[in-house]
Amino acid sequence: MLSVAEASLPQHYPNRKDYYSSRDASAALSMTFFSIQISLFPMSTSRRLFVCTNQKSGVGEDVAKALKKELKHQGLKKQVVDGHKQRTQVQTCDCLDLCRDCKKGPGAALIVYPEGTVYGNVRPADAAELVAEHIGQGKVLKRLRVEE
Repeated sequence: MLSVAEASLPQHYPNRKDYYSSRDASAALSMTFFSIQISLFPMSTSRRLFVCTNQKSGVGEDVAKALKKELKHQGLKKQVVDGHKQRTQVQTCDCLDLCRDCKKGPGAALIVYPEGTVYGNVRPADAAELVAEHIGQGKVLKRLRVEE
């Protein structure tokens, strides 16, 4: 008696082992093509800077604008990192629940995703340094970092 899987095989394969070996060969060929494609065309990743605009009147919007300007000015909006295309975007949001860290100064809070680095009291004047150090060189700015 045939199993359900064997019964559903195409009838033009007289030997069921031929079907399985050709299917396995096809899968291997597909995997080889996929790995070649990955090496030829780097995968794209995305990095986002979420800037809180809720707790300070206007400073979050100003920080977001300054970050966007610096990303473009420093040529770091789109870059290739370790063979992968990486796009960096600035996104404003209502609340990051970090008010306790920003009420000490005139800046805004922001989180860099996917790293999860949290910065507090960021002012528009800090944008150039933040973009150059964190986005450009991958170094965390210790003076602005918020320890969780």
